[in-house]
Amino acid sequence: TRVGLNAEIGLPSVKSNDNTDGEVTTYIVVKTAGGNFRHVTNGKFKFTDKGVNYVVYYAIDKNGNMNSMEYKIIVG
Repeated sequence: TRVGLNAEIGLPSVKSNDNTDGEVTTYIVVKTAGGNFRHVTNGKFKFTDKGVNYVVYYAIDKNGNMNSMEYKIIVG
């Protein structure tokens, strides 16, 4: 996916479940082209680093099991 510099886009929400107890915490972060990690709030993110950025979705259950999925966003 390509977006313009300083573009703010809405990111899809995610829902996770756990077969054991159903409790899963989810996080959305962006790994910027500059190598920084930024937390996504309210489902929107403004891309201010030109280059390849990654939107990363994390799901962690209460036992510490984690899974993640990432999407590449090209900014510029």
